[in-house]
Amino acid sequence: MASAATSFTSDGECKAIEEKLDNCATDNVASPPSVRGEETESPSSTEQHGTDYSNTDESESGDDDTIEQAFRVIRDTFHGLPCSNDPTFSFSYGQQSYEKLYSRLAQADLLDFFEDSVRADWNSETGELTLRLMETYLHDIFQDFVIEAIKEEMARIAKKYPSLLPVQKRIISGGHGRIRLSSKQSRAPLHQRSPDGQLLYEGTRTPHFLLEVAYSQTEHSLLTKVNEYFQHLTPLSTILTIDIGYAAPRLRSSHVHHASLSLWASTETEDSIKIKRLVKNAVFRDKDKAVPGELVIPFALLLPPGERSQVPPDAQARFSFESLSNFLKVAEDQQRLSDEGSPPPTTTQKKRIFFDVDDSVIGDSLVPVPEAKRSKIGSSKPADEAQPT
Repeated sequence: MASAATSFTSDGECKAIEEKLDNCATDNVASPPSVRGEETESPSSTEQHGTDYSNTDESESGDDDTIEQAFRVIRDTFHGLPCSNDPTFSFSYGQQSYEKLYSRLAQADLLDFFEDSVRADWNSETGELTLRLMETYLHDIFQDFVIEAIKEEMARIAKKYPSLLPVQKRIISGGHGRIRLSSKQSRAPLHQRSPDGQLLYEGTRTPHFLLEVAYSQTEHSLLTKVNEYFQHLTPLSTILTIDIGYAAPRLRSSHVHHASLSLWASTETEDSIKIKRLVKNAVFRDKDKAVPGELVIPFALLLPPGERSQVPPDAQARFSFESLSNFLKVAEDQQRLSDEGSPPPTTTQKKRIFFDVDDSVIGDSLVPVPEAKRSKIGSSKPADEAQPT
């Protein structure tokens, strides 16, 4: 499939994504809607604690400054320092600069940490690297509810149609695991995404179902991800996108979130891959009320293409808009509790903490007993070997 750039920031560019999907034999894809201003506000450094790493562009010294800023964010994350947003770094020299960042991280022995522990999205065509560091209860609890609901529906359908049980039991959740398009020239991938949720079939390399939930992201960002998944990473897949209206922390105590969803699916013919948006921006929660309706996903679209032929046509996963709205309400309430912070002690005197473990305890602090370091296979700086006692 031919590659195409996926970056867009205006209505004109937004229309371009549809043309690119049309070039990939896309059918019936409606024009992407424009971004709603009230959902594009990002948290500021005055609203959350931590360093505010704003979006960066090329400076007078080229991409070197941008590379260094990205490196410092990753280093700070390694040391447990908070970050107040999901920083996006724009590299004018694209893949070349990303490879330089990889070299910089390798020199500091941080590359393994970056690849294994930092959620990152990279697009070599746009030259944009986004580090997904800002976690919220609202986003994470809701996404977990949705994935769990999908798995429960699959189990229900497989119970109704026993012939589907062997396939259903081999569907596993991949969490935020990275999906990459590798480069033949270097360790740095050409494209990479860390989805909010994914389903894989045991023994396969790429997921066949993806979930992306936009909270602090824009609707344009969701469409960019959809395009990149189909163009470069998972051309034969089903993608569920959910757009939750963003509210800054200072407003969340009283704000009720609006939410909508879209469903995309691809099918393969002899000479093309056809992509359809089966559901377009269906609102399931308006203010504080669930909208009447339901999301219906054919069971076959929750399976890899090779396992779809024997699925009964009436096997469908159903999710009422009321249940989705309830998921969001629980996540919303938990986010409010988090925003309020820890309550003051209820007792007149703070109780002392004692550790009842096999380690050295000094006062109320835990001091681990020195022990042999774990071996680290493939590290540029291997851990010390255990000494015989």
